[in-house]
Amino acid sequence: MELRIPAIEVKHKKIRMYLFSISAEQLSHLVVVSRRDSGNPSGMQRYLLPKKVLAIAKYISRPDTLLPNNIIVSLTDKVRFIVTTQVGI
Repeated sequence: MELRIPAIEVKHKKIRMYLFSISAEQLSHLVVVSRRDSGNPSGMQRYLLPKKVLAIAKYISRPDTLLPNNIIVSLTDKVRFIVTTQVGI
């Protein structure tokens, strides 16, 4: 499956990062979440607790929140960034 998503490349020190917008529906079909628990202590993401979900919802609803819905995604080598001259994303 090929999916093309406009992105902006950002370099921080020697690390390349990409900023992009994708719907939750699209993202849910593309990612796997490595949950951290007693059976998988090397997992990256803790399970969400209902109390934490409410706190997050309250936080992102504030008018002064910067990037209220940012997610950090580690991409595989299959993902390519293709430079274009498109302006006005």
